[in-house]
Amino acid sequence: MPVLPGQDLDLPVAVSLTGSDPDVISDSLDELVRGHLLTPTGGGRYVLHDLVRDYAGEISGRMDREAALHRVLDDYVHSAHRADTVLGTTRWQPPSPARDGVRPETIDTKAQAVSWFETHRDSISAVIDASADTDHQATWRIAASVANFLSRSGYRRQPLEMLHVGLSAAMKADETATAECHRLLGRAYAVAGEFPPPHEHLSTALATFAAVADTAGLAIANRNLAWLFEQEGEDAMSLLHNTRALDLYNERSEPRGQALALNAIGWDHARMASYDLALSYCGQAIDVLEDLDDHLGVAVTLDSLGYIHHRRGDHARAIACYGRSLALLPDPHDRYNRAEVLDQLGDAHFANHDRAAAAEAWLAAADLLRELDHPDLHAVLRKLAGAAAHAAAPQSRHKRAATHR
Repeated sequence: MPVLPGQDLDLPVAVSLTGSDPDVISDSLDELVRGHLLTPTGGGRYVLHDLVRDYAGEISGRMDREAALHRVLDDYVHSAHRADTVLGTTRWQPPSPARDGVRPETIDTKAQAVSWFETHRDSISAVIDASADTDHQATWRIAASVANFLSRSGYRRQPLEMLHVGLSAAMKADETATAECHRLLGRAYAVAGEFPPPHEHLSTALATFAAVADTAGLAIANRNLAWLFEQEGEDAMSLLHNTRALDLYNERSEPRGQALALNAIGWDHARMASYDLALSYCGQAIDVLEDLDDHLGVAVTLDSLGYIHHRRGDHARAIACYGRSLALLPDPHDRYNRAEVLDQLGDAHFANHDRAAAAEAWLAAADLLRELDHPDLHAVLRKLAGAAAHAAAPQSRHKRAATHR
């Protein structure tokens, strides 16, 4: 297996690599395991012994290696696109038909999609490095799909590394691909908290999408730029770009985009303490998203509504909204969203004088943020320390604090 990128593989990749029958390859893998030339690592994956790799490289011809590499790339392109589609996070057209002998992963559920991304994320770097000078379309598509998942899941460094390789390939492919990689890089830098690269990449994405008349790209780039301004505390600028996104989605008659933009506008108004306007926009958004059965969109909008009710002093309603939001975010790839909702749920419980429930929510948020090595962890730990200090205070002092609240 001379052109296998990375150190491990699974059955679908082995089948695509060789272009052979799956049953034959499955038997061959079992035989190599028995001969201690493959080491199972769990989850149907194997590590290939260096001696086997070197020997395969010696006996294979150049044309065989090129054909095998293209089959592996096809496998990753189609599997990544399928996983992205199942999660509802892709906006790209399906890739060209796979070459003969390619058997991409069967991915029909969100759990399978998340598992594919998590299982393959470390080998993806080797895959795109191997394809960078061979297949520019495959390189940027693989990098973009996996980095898109990783950024949404709260990972910070790995998406940046992948997307820089993807951008280099996209610039040799076409303008739309280039714009998309700039957009994803801008968002990934914002997630990582590194400035000013996000503004540079998102501005380039906007200009390129406009040049090729890609209104869908313009809409989502405006939403990404709005989120970036929100992170910087520029709520008026965030509102401006979310409103531009809504106008574009209205032109396209795209209900899901309209609803997500409406929620984002509602969130902007909430941050500026215009709670009646915020409720109106978020209420419109959730009606559409529930009709579309968009669980993630509904969950995000419930998070906005929870914040609005909390800021208005209706903590019981806020807690109910956050609870419903969490019930719609069960998937591992939603770890950062879950952490964010749990953090705000803790705030609502604390404001409602239930410090035990607040601490429980903050602890759960801290566990998720720790898994992601996310800097938001420090703020949550400070809240937990504050709650512990309150709990340790003398009872009479606790009552006075509550009385004067």
